[in-house]
Amino acid sequence: MPVVGIVAALPAEAAAIAAAGTRQHIAGWPVRYRRLQHGTVMCLCSGPGVERAAAAAEVLAGFNPDILVSTGVAGGLAPDLPSGALVIADSVVELSGAPGKQSLRTAWNCGQNRHEAICRLLAREGFTVRSGQVLTSHEPVLGRDAKRALHQQTASLAVDMECAAVAAVSAKAGLPFFALRAVCDTFDQVVPHELYQCLQDDGAINYSRIIKNILSRTLILKELLALGLNHRRALASLKKAWGIIFQNDLFQMTMRRQ
Repeated sequence: MPVVGIVAALPAEAAAIAAAGTRQHIAGWPVRYRRLQHGTVMCLCSGPGVERAAAAAEVLAGFNPDILVSTGVAGGLAPDLPSGALVIADSVVELSGAPGKQSLRTAWNCGQNRHEAICRLLAREGFTVRSGQVLTSHEPVLGRDAKRALHQQTASLAVDMECAAVAAVSAKAGLPFFALRAVCDTFDQVVPHELYQCLQDDGAINYSRIIKNILSRTLILKELLALGLNHRRALASLKKAWGIIFQNDLFQMTMRRQ
């Protein structure tokens, strides 16, 4: 039976995919298992960032899954994507380097549109869903000016910090790759850097740091509540979308070896 290896950066993302699954640790990484009618899901929570995502994907690749997947929430770059909208990657570009010396490279390209059926089904279920390019950045992209510039420069629909790393591991292992992202912060929404700093290495939220920042007025409660609402909306879309994909065995379409 096929095995789907999924890398999710945050515990909340992993829970959205395999909430009812069993949990254990593999090589120190938290993993959730979800049994499907025709296969098994291994969802490993990596924590945010390219390096951690690559290490987590290497662990999953060691189990010889039928496909490697990168999924989770992302920042919106396209102006027409609201929070909760879904982006299915048909290509992934990677942005790396110090400010002023950054470079772009193509990390993965589908080469053909293999995701039309998935997009059509999700659209019929009421999702706003687009297939297009996802940008992976080595540094968080939090401001509206930065988002606008990256969209103009790359035409990417969304930005994350993991997809390119998982795509690279899948290519090295000769495995198919699939990426599904749900937009959290929209293209014109600023994410305070202080909020990003409340994420721990494993992706868990440091709530005491959030409270400290609110009390010191480093974080504005109104902004925090708006971002929290968008995050919940993105997670709900992610959970529902993966439920539909698993229920209809749609991931089988992406499992052809490349």
